[in-house]
Formats: sequence, C-alpha cells, structure tokens
Amino acid sequence: MKILGVIGSPRRNGNTHILVTKLLEGAYEAGAITEEIFLGDLKVHECDGCIVCWKGKECNKHDDMNSIYPKIIESDVIVFGTPVYWYGPTALMKAFLDRFVYFNCPENREKLRGKKAVIVIPYEEESIDTAIPVQMLFDKSFRYLEMNLVGSIIVPGVSNKGDVLQKKEKMQEAYDLGRNIASCDMPESVYRKTDAIVAAIGLALRKHEGQFRKGTRFPYIIHPLNVFRLLLMEQANDPEISDDVIIAGILHDAVEDTDMTLEQIETEFGSEVRRLVGTASEPEKLKNDPDQKETWKERKLHTIEQLRVLDRAAKILSCCDKLDNARSMNEDYAMVGNELWDRFNAPKDDIFWYYRGCMKAYQSGESIEDSRIFRLFVKEAEILCSS
Repeated sequence: MKILGVIGSPRRNGNTHILVTKLLEGAYEAGAITEEIFLGDLKVHECDGCIVCWKGKECNKHDDMNSIYPKIIESDVIVFGTPVYWYGPTALMKAFLDRFVYFNCPENREKLRGKKAVIVIPYEEESIDTAIPVQMLFDKSFRYLEMNLVGSIIVPGVSNKGDVLQKKEKMQEAYDLGRNIASCDMPESVYRKTDAIVAAIGLALRKHEGQFRKGTRFPYIIHPLNVFRLLLMEQANDPEISDDVIIAGILHDAVEDTDMTLEQIETEFGSEVRRLVGTASEPEKLKNDPDQKETWKERKLHTIEQLRVLDRAAKILSCCDKLDNARSMNEDYAMVGNELWDRFNAPKDDIFWYYRGCMKAYQSGESIEDSRIFRLFVKEAEILCSS
C-alpha cells in the first residue's frame, strides 16, 4: 500500500505537518510505503478552467502539479492536511484541490475512482463547528470524485507552532489511524449518510436559533454539536454506532425544545432516527406540564427508569448528552460557584441524585460501562457531585 501525505499549511513543522507526519509514521511502521509533499515548497498555481488536461495534454501552468499527478495516481490513500484559515482550507490546499479538475473527465476519472482519502484539520478555535465548513468541502469533493473518506483527525485548540504535541490523545489517534489504514483495518467509507448528517446539522441550527444554554448567552446549538462530536469519536472506537445514532444525536433535543415532531423526523431521516430521538425525549404529558419545577423529579425518575432498559445505541446517545451537560455545569461552576444552582428547577442534591441514577442505569441491561464515553461521563459526574 502506498500512502501520500499532502501538507497544505505554509508553516513547516507546524501542527498540520506534525499530525500528518505522525499518521504516516504509523502507516510506515505497519508496512506501508509513505511519501510526504509539503505544498509550501512547491509552485501549484490556480486552475483557470482551460481543460487542456482533458485532451491528453500537460497543464499549461507548467508548475509542480504536473509532477504531483503521477504520485496521486500511484497512491492508494491520500492524506489531505490543512489548518482552518477563515473557516476554509489554506490557499495552498485550495489551489491543490482545484487542480483535481484533471480527474474530472472520463479518461482520467478511472485513475482516481475508489482511492481512499483522509483529512487532517487542526485549528485555533475551541468550537467543534469551526471545522465543519472545511469537512463539508472535502466530503462533497470526495463524493463527486468517487473517492472514499476513511478517516479524519480534527484537532481544535492549537494555535502556536507545536501546540499539538501537547495533545497526546490526538497524536496517538493520528498514529493509530495510519496503522489501521496500512493494515487495511478500516471501513470502505467512514460516512454512509453524509448528506443526511449535513441536513440534520442545518435543521438543528434553524430549530434552535435564538435559544441559549441555561443562565448564559451561549447559543444552545453548541450542545447538539458537542453531542455530535462525542458520537463521532465514539463511532471511531465502536463501529456498531451507526450514522443514524449520529443524526439522532444532532436532533436529540429537537422534539423536546422546538416545534419539531417525531413524525417529521421520521419523514426526513427514517424510523430508526425517530426511535432514537424518542428515547431522548420526555413524554408529552410531563413535557407540557406548566409547573416544570413540581414535576422535575418525576420527569427525571422516568428518564432513569427508561435508561435501564434501552439498547446500547440509545444509551451511548444519552451518555454523550449527559456528558456534555456535566462538563458544561463543571465549567460554569468554576466561573460562578453556587450561583449555578439557581438556574435549575431542582436543588443541587437532587441534580446529584439524577446523575448518579443515570450512571447506574447505564450499567444495567445492555451495559455501556466498557465504553470510552461512559468512563468520561463517570469522571465528569464525580467532579460535579463533589462541587
């Protein structure tokens, strides 16, 4: 197997370069032939759409891209690495990707069809949704070019040169991905329902517009997107987590907190997504009670009892939801202290009771205590209950 790593950052030995190199290291040690291209050292001009390359002629740009095409054609896997610049890829990477117009004719398409692709995207901001426009650009391009996206390394919170070296888990993730690809221990495609996932994100953005997290001015959409991120990470460790679970995670609060109905969700995304969102929603008779404070414990007791009998997929979805909520409360407690509890319809001891109840429920029936997400939840819940 031959793997080509393309670094689209202009900064040599920066975070993108480090991650792509680490991935190639894992692949090499698993037996792959690897090669690295640093676009910052090369001349790759913009495509002007002359399409002489469709006529069997060499591109009239006469730049380094003409020597890169054979490397692409000879490779089984191409790794595309770019930081986020103004919510898109770098100009280097965009020019490189634009020149894939060479493969947009029947004669040349066969040279690319079926090749595997990996994306590596580090960036400065902490929000997971910062990388979504870049991910969508690559995903749509790969689908159009009939390539298969088989993995991604997304790393928020890295700005200065070498910051990613402190992200030990992400460095290991890059290395492991390289090994897995070289060992052919990867699915043919990571996303089977990409269009539906993108549609679910757009729908959640519209439905939760104008909503905020309790006691803050933080847009509520941050929470469904965090659940989306956690589920994607869990899917990488547990292939039984389907794209339907991912979609349900994005929409898990849509019925409870917006005017969406389960029937509408089924029409748009199918019966399994409807079922999963239903497991994450409170019963109508409790949801619509005008005195939410009086029914708080009844509603939470219902949730705990339901959690005990849910299947693994629904429990993983719920656990991602509770993990993000617990993390958010821990962060807010660090900022405002005991004022945090004034935001809720229950005293803090009842909130602690609820999270401990969820913890036990996740271990009942189809237990998820062997999952990474459960261990993370336990850690955050224990911090919360000691505050």
